[in-house]
Amino acid sequence: MNITNKLHPLEGTNNEFRYGDVVFIHGLGGNAFSTWHPQGKEESQNSWLQWLGQDIKSVGIWTVSYLAKPFGRENGMPLVDLATNIVALLEDHEIGDRPIIFIAHSMGGLVVKQILRHSNDFGNESWKRILKSTRGIIYLSTPHMGSNLATWSKYIKCILGSSINVKELEAHNSRLRELNEVYRNQEQLSQIPIKAFCESLPTRKVKQIPLELIVVDKDSANPGISGVTPIPLNKDHIDIAKPTAREDRPYLSVRKFIQKNFEINNNTERGILLPTLESHFLNSQHHLEATDLKKKS
Repeated sequence: MNITNKLHPLEGTNNEFRYGDVVFIHGLGGNAFSTWHPQGKEESQNSWLQWLGQDIKSVGIWTVSYLAKPFGRENGMPLVDLATNIVALLEDHEIGDRPIIFIAHSMGGLVVKQILRHSNDFGNESWKRILKSTRGIIYLSTPHMGSNLATWSKYIKCILGSSINVKELEAHNSRLRELNEVYRNQEQLSQIPIKAFCESLPTRKVKQIPLELIVVDKDSANPGISGVTPIPLNKDHIDIAKPTAREDRPYLSVRKFIQKNFEINNNTERGILLPTLESHFLNSQHHLEATDLKKKS
């Protein structure tokens, strides 16, 4: 199946006055929709892709799709190139003009980290705005510190076929260590608010293949940032990204995290959440600048 990298606009993205954007990024073997859907359906209805936009009406919800093969294998892009491609997608959709929160499952979290590293390292001002606008990251069983190599090998072979080899996973672990060092030592990156969750139940089956293992344990799910401790959930590696209802603890926790780090006022006016004075000032300033440019032209 030919899958192109794409940013799918969902709830609230047509609202030009929205306060911020929430971007979902899946992991290996994942899908822009089924990764997040309780029944694994390739749609946003009846999943938190829909609920967040309905419950927080002043944000836009987006989900990314990409070829979810091992980075650098066959048609799968190396992690660095994939992140570059997604940064360009975000730029094309003006993601970065408003505050951003990323929600990432499994190795999608590594994609987010590489995206923000690019935003920090490259000279393109519109790319730098992505980092400057990032107000938080939700990690769902992301293997920051690597994982048991045999565990990863068994899991990835189940979802992607037997062609993956252990050497590739070893090389990937070295990239993980280097990426973590960058995060710990770069002030702007290390100060981004983070909430990390980890699985506490074994994944019993992947694509009808019996498995029975913890894919990302608590140690591996630790991003290594001071003050951040992974929160264990009574979920396996697949279901941790699929809240089944608005009352589920992970959904409530993520919703609260978004409201807090977007500094959204809980009071509503005609169903629209009010942004802070700071965001109102920035939006007014952007409007005045645009008006001045029109007058000059």
